[in-house]
Amino acid sequence: MPVLESLAGKDAVLRAVGEEIAVTSKDIKIPSRRESGSIEITDPGNRARYESEIVGVFNGELPAHEEIIIGRTPEILTLYGAPDLPLHMTQATARKIAYPEGYQGGKHNLGIEALKQLPDQLSNPLAIIESKTQPNSVVVLTEWNDTNGFKVIVPIHFNKNGALKINTNEIASAYGKEKLGALLGKNNENVAYTREDKKI
Repeated sequence: MPVLESLAGKDAVLRAVGEEIAVTSKDIKIPSRRESGSIEITDPGNRARYESEIVGVFNGELPAHEEIIIGRTPEILTLYGAPDLPLHMTQATARKIAYPEGYQGGKHNLGIEALKQLPDQLSNPLAIIESKTQPNSVVVLTEWNDTNGFKVIVPIHFNKNGALKINTNEIASAYGKEKLGALLGKNNENVAYTREDKKI
């Protein structure tokens, strides 16, 4: 599932997402930022709030000092080591994920739509992998492939100090990983979970 989105279509995407959020928000309860950290990331109201923050990153409406609050860390991640804390992402990380290298802090070129869909990938991952290079963290293996055909992974760091001055879990990045072997371990010993116990 490629997630690349062209820069030429950026403005159209922002408008479409904004219009979708405006329509959806009429029918659901949108939590406050403070409330959102204790609400599931797939909750419709929390999802609409999160998507509006993503739009705000790229149109400049989200204050520069604010982190993006995704919601409560998914239960599946807490079962495999993540603390039960709010899940955040910095605006710099969002730009790094969405934009190509050399453009406004970009690097991985996955597109804005990938950020919008991130809650689905985190709440129902293909696999959860214990990081052997970064203490207090896991790596989520998503369903996505980047434009090179590489599987997209999402490193998550635990117990960071977030925007509300409380401990949070933090998305460090999302990018296509060319070779998964070292990450998984020689005999997949680093793999803590796979969906339906399927082999990677």
